[in-house]
Amino acid sequence: MVLGGRGLTAVAAIAIAVIAAVSTLAVPVSALVWDFSPSDGPNPQPRFQYAWTDYHSDIILYGGTTGNLRTDSELNDLWRYHTLTNLWESIPVPGLKPDGIGRYGATLSCAPGSELLYLFGGSSTDDAFNQLWEFNMQLLRVRMA
Repeated sequence: MVLGGRGLTAVAAIAIAVIAAVSTLAVPVSALVWDFSPSDGPNPQPRFQYAWTDYHSDIILYGGTTGNLRTDSELNDLWRYHTLTNLWESIPVPGLKPDGIGRYGATLSCAPGSELLYLFGGSSTDDAFNQLWEFNMQLLRVRMA
């Protein structure tokens, strides 16, 4: 899957591209096809340098930047993309995400079968971070790990 990106002059809109394979055993590169799948309903705003991870059969997207240096461009939002329904869902987090500061360039991970997401590092306009945050998807709670 491919999410978002940045052009030479503007941030590209969030998009999902799905590779459709002909066979699950051996697929020649020539058989791969990109498919643009716009989502119905609300979508995350355009961004780049975001963090994302697989979560069960879905994708979790956190933060990033809009690239607008004249405004507060660091994002502090959490989204879940449901791959089976092609829908985005904004994930509310009480007390807002890591220390209330938006960040870009962080790393997000989830252990297979786990309800815990881990966010490490990232930057804001004024700072670089070396913090590790844990987010419980089932309880919708965040804490510094």
